[in-house]
Amino acid sequence: MRYLSLKQEKFRDFLFLKLGFKEGEHLNRYREYLEALIDLKDYKKEFTFTDRNNKDKQITIEVDFTIVDWLVDELNFREGRSWKKKATINIAKATSATDLANFSFCPASFSISNTFETERTKNMEEGTLQHEKFHLLKWKEKIEILDLDKTEITDREVSFIDKETKDFFKELKYSKVVYSGHQENGTSFFFNKAKTFVGQPDYVFKNSNGNNFIVEEKLKFNKEETIFFVNNKVQLAAYLIELEEFNANYGYLVYWYYYSNSLKCKVVKITKNEVVGNFINNIFKQIDLLKEGTVIEFDTSKLNINKCLNCSVRKWCGHKSGNYNDLSFPYSDSYMKLFYVKYEK
Repeated sequence: MRYLSLKQEKFRDFLFLKLGFKEGEHLNRYREYLEALIDLKDYKKEFTFTDRNNKDKQITIEVDFTIVDWLVDELNFREGRSWKKKATINIAKATSATDLANFSFCPASFSISNTFETERTKNMEEGTLQHEKFHLLKWKEKIEILDLDKTEITDREVSFIDKETKDFFKELKYSKVVYSGHQENGTSFFFNKAKTFVGQPDYVFKNSNGNNFIVEEKLKFNKEETIFFVNNKVQLAAYLIELEEFNANYGYLVYWYYYSNSLKCKVVKITKNEVVGNFINNIFKQIDLLKEGTVIEFDTSKLNINKCLNCSVRKWCGHKSGNYNDLSFPYSDSYMKLFYVKYEK
């Protein structure tokens, strides 16, 4: 715990109010979560100096980073108004599977990401890099020579195949690749007949019965999750509902977990049905309303502080304060305004 002096605590609370938070339970919980998050991080800073031989050298030291530093960083961002809006915000363009996923993650995050030139995080960059290594196709070659009917898989290289994932990998073993989003010179995107949806699934396979199924894989660099995230499920479900070309009735969401010396995997199956279709159509309608210029309701009761703190667009977002119950598109600068608060020393 990085303890603050009484003066620092007063300044911390002043910063929260200036950023739009209101005194109350939401602010208290946000502050508690943020302090815990900062305690988990090792903050380091690089310094360059010239040695006696007139050569530049770098040293890295740990710095005492506090919640005040975190808040000042956002305050400076808001005051400097250094954000850049996208050169073109094409409201009429087709909605993508990623749009649907982002909206289900957080409508405010969706609006921000489609309004401003935002930054890519290190995890996003690493995820893209690792995604290009054809993970599932790589393992499929290995799996095709394995006897998956054995009670227990003893090959340590594929220790991620266990009783919970074996059925999926058995189906994968006897399936053929119809499409891979990673293949060079292949079709980049697919549209539905109405041209209102565009998507690029990770993989489409044809099983031994001649039926297509879709696979979406995600790479995780943190601890193993106990649940599958809704936005990831939405992305896969959108492909099932909207991509008529493949006519897939089901698909799999695959999570890969990377550890120092091992690889783990979790899989969940999603089937196309009326409930899933209605859920996807409802998200479509909300996005369409935003694109039409309608100001929609933003449900502050659904704010997830953990998500807010780890969101890649948190510095742009005024909604995380719980101070706004409506949302517009493009994202309005008014949501990022600073509030007048008198600082009591």
